[in-house]
Amino acid sequence: TGYAGVYKRKCPPHRFYARRKVDGRAVHLGTFETARAAAEAYARGKAPSRATRSLPPMTATLSGQEVSLHRSNRSSTGFKGVYEHKHAKRRFYAEHSADGRKVSLGYFTTAIEAAEAYAL
Repeated sequence: TGYAGVYKRKCPPHRFYARRKVDGRAVHLGTFETARAAAEAYARGKAPSRATRSLPPMTATLSGQEVSLHRSNRSSTGFKGVYEHKHAKRRFYAEHSADGRKVSLGYFTTAIEAAEAYAL
């Protein structure tokens, strides 16, 4: 395409996409009609520093025991293993991986409740 971080897509409706590396990980910046628009998004997309991306640690007291909750920059909920389910009565669910399989920990009213279940 002639632009750094801009790639041509194989299928419509948008013909180009922009991507940049942040902390060694590819971050998708969006799809665009023109290569120039994708290049502008790439130029505007500043890689956040580690200091602004790190989340403060959180703890919870469960059954008289203090438990550290697993924070995550990658999750929209802010917690590892906790996902939002917008169409359920209880909006958040937690799941854990065991022996390469996903194990459901249940649905919860808040993200913190789901994170507590994941921490146990």
